[in-house]
Amino acid sequence: MQDNLGEVEQERRKFVRLDISCNVNYKILDEKPIIQDKSQTKNISAGGICLIVDEELKPGTSLDLDFELPDKKTPIKAKGMVVWIKPFKIASEQQHFDSGIEFTQISPTERKRIDQYVFRFK
Repeated sequence: MQDNLGEVEQERRKFVRLDISCNVNYKILDEKPIIQDKSQTKNISAGGICLIVDEELKPGTSLDLDFELPDKKTPIKAKGMVVWIKPFKIASEQQHFDSGIEFTQISPTERKRIDQYVFRFK
């Protein structure tokens, strides 16, 4: 029997991802007052990013995102929503979380810029 898991995983994702670390400034828009923090990406695609964060963001949380690709061009501004979160711990460090963020508002130009960057290095 052939394992179709790889096919299912590929079908589930609409955009190709690139493992890359970029600095990200984000604001949690669902909080009053608005909470700001800094993070790094684990990977990126034209559809969203995976952030490494120190706090457990809840799925459905809205974020304002500001980040630069390593190409050093103008920063990308977008809004996103947390769709999943996975805790992890490295040795004796405090707990961290991988947070899957789907872009909910991003200009077509910025989405294309990310897509072109990902395909250049994939």
